Amino acid sequence: MMRIPRFSVKKQGDNALFPSLRGGQQPDVAIHSEHTRLLRFLLRPSGFAGQDARNDDKNQQGSAIIWILIAIAIFAALNFAITSGSRTGTQNISKEQARLAATEILDYARAIKQAVQTLQINGCSDTDISFENSVVAGYEHTPPARDECKVFHPAGGGLNYLKPEEEWMDGTSVTENNYQTWFTNSRSHIIGLGIDSNGGACSSGTGDCKELITGIPFIKKEICMAVNKKLGWGTDDIGTPHRDTGISYGHRLHPRFNGLYNNAGANMGTATPSNYSNIITGCIEGDNSPPSGTYHFFQVLIVR
Repeated sequence: MMRIPRFSVKKQGDNALFPSLRGGQQPDVAIHSEHTRLLRFLLRPSGFAGQDARNDDKNQQGSAIIWILIAIAIFAALNFAITSGSRTGTQNISKEQARLAATEILDYARAIKQAVQTLQINGCSDTDISFENSVVAGYEHTPPARDECKVFHPAGGGLNYLKPEEEWMDGTSVTENNYQTWFTNSRSHIIGLGIDSNGGACSSGTGDCKELITGIPFIKKEICMAVNKKLGWGTDDIGTPHRDTGISYGHRLHPRFNGLYNNAGANMGTATPSNYSNIITGCIEGDNSPPSGTYHFFQVLIVR
């Protein structure tokens, strides 16, 4: 008699593929649980990971401080360069800056001339007029001028003395007399003006044909040219100044005007490339005294 094989039947709840699973747990649920435990393990706080994060923060803070220090150093260097250039006056100046400077110079020169004319109308003679001020010494008269004849006095011309801007100056002639001042003197004569209206040089031994002239010695060439261009004067249409071979302009030897006119000095108008005459206002280049390569604004106040 053939024996029939017996088959064992698994109890409900057993899993042949995943024998470790109990209670009918499904394989996909089990895998999810295993993944969850793995992620928790990987993401749990670690002493090494925390230390790395802190080191990164410190490195970032250190880098930021270095960049801040570099920025401060660059700013300080730029500020020093700008300040140094401003002090010396040697930095370049734009055409617009030169044009604005020329306007200020001409406006103030005209104001001085107008004040002188007002004093003359009020009875002050050409020897009475005083340029005494509280900024630049050497303009005092002997005996003292009346307040009514002082250009820079409320009772007289009513002007305030304005020192020329440092940015207007050439920056290379700082040791010269009358540098960065409005210099007024009475020892220069412009050919074609006054007594020698026929074009002759001043020959009077008494200084009667010397003009009363104010101006600013040693300004930048760009400003000098801008002045001439505004006046429609110079050796060309861009205001290149005449080089005056006879000018002394008084910047070294001539005293500041103290009421006296003297024949010592030189005639203005002997120039290169061509002579000029009958010029009341302009800007010229020196040639000897003052030297070539220096530029000087002038305004005639009284023609004699």
